[in-house]
Formats: sequence, C-alpha cells, structure tokens
Amino acid sequence: MKTDWLIARFDTELGVCAVRWSEIGIIGVELPSRLTRELRPLGEGIAGTTATYGEIARTIGRPDGARDVGAALSRNPFPIVVPCHRVIAANGALTGFSAAGGLATKRKMLELEGAPGFGQQLLFG
Repeated sequence: MKTDWLIARFDTELGVCAVRWSEIGIIGVELPSRLTRELRPLGEGIAGTTATYGEIARTIGRPDGARDVGAALSRNPFPIVVPCHRVIAANGALTGFSAAGGLATKRKMLELEGAPGFGQQLLFG
C-alpha cells in the first residue's frame, strides 16, 4: 500500500530543514548537510536542557544501559522532534552524534538553543 506524504521545508540558523508527514503522522525529519546545505534524511526546540546517557538509562530503569541509550539515539529518525543532540557524556563532553556534520552540528544546535553551558541564540528565529 502506497502512502502519500507531504514535506515542509524551513530555514534555520543551521540551514534548510524539513519535516515529512502523512495521514499516519510525522514520518521523517531532515537536517541540512553541513557540506552541501542540501536536505539529507537522517534517522527540537528552543532553549533546551541537556541530560547524560547515564541519566536517561537510569530514568528508563536500566542503570547500566548508557551505551544502549547511545545506540538507540544513533538510530533516531526524528532529530528535531526527539532532541537526541541534547544528550551528552557524564563529564559534559559532546559525544556520539550521527547527523550530518557530526559533533560540530551537535555543538551548533546546543549553542543556538542556549542550552546550559552553550550560547543564547535561538534555533528558529
């Protein structure tokens, strides 16, 4: 069965982003490629807070599951909706970001959102 979908593209400080949806809901979120500034499928709001992989693991009842949290986040198909870029290492380091641009994109998103320890700009202006 073929599902029709729609796409909305919008400008952000990172470049052009997009959201795809169908009658079943959101089916994809795209961030810009750092090199080409074109949309690339990858599989978040303003002034966000951060959490560590371990904090999330403990919250879901898996206190030794920090690596599993990281593995799950690396497969996140909705990086704007599910803000995986806000998850950091226990020592505050930026680690494990699989989106285009890697850790540089993760840092930029946190700076744009004004996350604690980062800049005070807005992602959507």
